[in-house]
Formats: sequence, structure tokens, C-alpha cells
Amino acid sequence: MALLLACKVPVVESVRHLGALLTLRPDLDPDDAADMIHIVSDPSSDGIELDVRLRILAWAGHPVTNARLVELVEIGAPASLLAERDDPEVARLFIERWRGITPARRKEVLDVLLSRRSFTDQVVVALEDGHLRPSDLGATQAGLLVEHASEALRPRARAALQHTATDRAEVVQTLGPRVAEASGEILRGREVFRTTCVRCHRLDGEGVAVGPDLRALSDRSTQALLVAILDPNRAIEARYLGYTALTHDGRLFSGVVAEETETSVTLRGAGVDEVLLRADLEGIVSTGLSQMPEGLEAELGVQDLADLLAYLQGEGLTPRALTGTEPRVVVPGEGGELVLAATDCEVFGPNLTFEARYGNLGFWSGTDDLAVWSIELGEGGTFEVEVEQASPDNPGPNVLVLGAGGQELAWTVEPTGSWDSYRRVPVGRLQLPAGRTLLTARAAQGLRGYLLDLRGVRLRPVD
Repeated sequence: MALLLACKVPVVESVRHLGALLTLRPDLDPDDAADMIHIVSDPSSDGIELDVRLRILAWAGHPVTNARLVELVEIGAPASLLAERDDPEVARLFIERWRGITPARRKEVLDVLLSRRSFTDQVVVALEDGHLRPSDLGATQAGLLVEHASEALRPRARAALQHTATDRAEVVQTLGPRVAEASGEILRGREVFRTTCVRCHRLDGEGVAVGPDLRALSDRSTQALLVAILDPNRAIEARYLGYTALTHDGRLFSGVVAEETETSVTLRGAGVDEVLLRADLEGIVSTGLSQMPEGLEAELGVQDLADLLAYLQGEGLTPRALTGTEPRVVVPGEGGELVLAATDCEVFGPNLTFEARYGNLGFWSGTDDLAVWSIELGEGGTFEVEVEQASPDNPGPNVLVLGAGGQELAWTVEPTGSWDSYRRVPVGRLQLPAGRTLLTARAAQGLRGYLLDLRGVRLRPVD
């Protein structure tokens, strides 16, 4: 019990020392180990910060502490803790429990499992025996395996991932006409960019500048952008070549070389700069390939690519900052109803503005004026849609188009008599999916005068 008493001190002086005590006692009674873990991980323990508690478990290397560490990472502790020790047992435990790990955690865990040579071997074994499926890996993660620096590991990874050399030019030639024919939507393209591209590219103040500056692209043609996305190794600038570094303790890092000095190399990966001391490096080699992974067409469909190109060809889409609006994600309220106020939306276009007197969107005089609300639904469903609007007349006749979930409602504006007279009007139904959805409001082509003043949109679930 002396070990347990050592854990009860108010401040842990040395995380590594406490971990070493456990490592030297692999025969420690499981009940004693469990008691110690409870003390270390109990938030009420005075004087021990959370990151210290977690590192104690990470450094311990005892079967019981390993199991507890895996549990904590599963529920939100940083996955980077897994790489604290070069312990393949931790990787094996995670792979065993893979089916129970939520999608939000899987990518972070896999990134860490690919950061150590011994962990990576466990990942390949899991792919070979079916515990992991090729679809569990993203294009970037699969790329790291099929181009791995290890001569022994690389062919096994390629076989496990059923990797065959794809003629990238043929992929571009096949998909190009289909993407060109599809009608890209710039707002959906922004969401594709946010979910797929921001880890390595920056646009509209979002993302990380690992790859080229998208604002500086001189050729934004559909063909040029498709080649850059689907065949990234056709032409690579030297500064965007990928490098893999291996440290003496078996950790792997990948990225572009962001900075070099006599004593260190800085690799810039997906959102992270790693400063590596040359004294700690076993070796660093170029992959000869772009950091941009091949095979993104497996993740992005034709419509996704068309939307992304629309966003990139428009050089992004920046909402206007309007006094009185505070864009937010709208969630269902009482009875599942969604209330989308004018103050909640993002506003795009040269004319549309917010009017404080009635809390409405007004001066809607162009087809490039756009209001966009972000909605978050726990589960999908059908909703009755109602607008609250004012319009003295309708010279067009003008049509308001509401779009969400790949559907559109076109409603001919009904005059209310004056700009001061607001009326709630049902305009139809929309089927919305679970998760994050954008609802857009715009004028149909042929707009004459002003469309309407819009105070808000309501969506009521259909029983």
C-alpha cells in the first residue's frame, strides 16, 4: 500500500517517476492498481491538474492504467496522450474497441495511431485481419500508409488497402465533364471546404496555410482546379513536397518543411507545426509527393466537387458584418420548432441589410442578395415553413426561393399593404436531414423593385 500512499500526496512532483513505479510493478495487485487510478483520475484530488493526472496514466504502462487511459480518450481526453509511450499494447486496445469509438473521435485517434512506427504496424495488422476496414481511413491517412517510409510496411499496407496505382489523368478525364455539367452551389461549396480542405488550405479567414494560397491562384478554370484536387502530383512546387521524419523514440511526423535551422526542422502538417530537433531525428526523407492526398473522389461525389469548385472559383464567400445581426446556429425550441430570426442569419450581397426598427432584412433588390441560416437538428423530419414578411405590392410578380437539404420552395410574394404591415404566411414543406443544414433565402430571377422585408422564418415539425 506504500505505492497508494505515494499517490495521495497533494502535488505530484514527477509524472515520469510515478509512471516508472507502476512500470516496475507489472505484478501489482489489480485492486491496488484500480484504487491508485481512482485517486489519480478523481477530479476532487487536490493539487493535481487534469493534464497531470492523464499523463500519469499515459506514462504508467500498466495493463490497468492502459485500459483506463483508453476509456478516458474515448470520452474526450486528448488522443495525443496515446503517443506518450511507445506501447503497442495501447494501440491494440484501441483497435479492439474500434467499433465503439464515435465518428467524432475516430479521425483523431487514427492520426495518433499513425504517428508511431510501432502503432502503425498494429494498424496494418488490423487492416489485414479485418478489425479495421479501408473505409475507416480517410484519403490522407491511407496515403500515409501506402507511401510509408518502411520498405517492409509499405507493401503490406497497399495490399491491405487494396491499393492499385490509379491513372489520375483518367480520373480527371472521366469526372471532369460530369462536374462541369453539375450546377455548383457556392454555399454548399463552403461547407465542403470547411469539412475537407481547411486542415491544409486557407480561404476567407478559415483554415491553415499548409498548401498553396488559394487567393493567389491564377487559373481557376474547372479543368485546372480538378487537376489540382484529383491529380495533385502532376505538378508540384518543391516547397509543397511532403516529408516524413522519424525520431529516435519511434515517432513519425509528416508535413511540408516550414522552417529549417542548424539545430531543428519544422514540419507543418494538418493544422500543427512540429519543431523537431535534429539531434532527436533518426532520419528525414521526402516522399516525392504532394501533401495533398490522391483519391479524394472516394470522399467527394460529383455534386460535392461541383459545389467546391463554385466556391473556389468565386474566391470564397464572405458574409457582410451588419450591425444588429449575430449569426448563430439555430436549434429546435419548444415542440421542436425552429425560429429563424433576421438577427440569426449571415447576409451576402451588395444590397440586403438589417433594419433595426422592425428587426427585418430589407432593401432586397438583387438576385445576388442572400440570407443564410445555420440549423442543427438532432433528428431529421418534415417541417411546415412559414415566413413573416411585409410588402406593399408585388410588381414582378417577385418570387422568394427558400432552399435547404437539397430542396427548394418557390413562393410568390403576397402584398401586405405597406412596409409597416407584417404577416405570417405558410409557404410549403421542407424535408430536413439530421445534423447541420443551411437554409437559404434569395430572390428568383426577374426581380423587379424590392422583393420583401423579411422578419424571420419558422419551421414547425409535422407530426
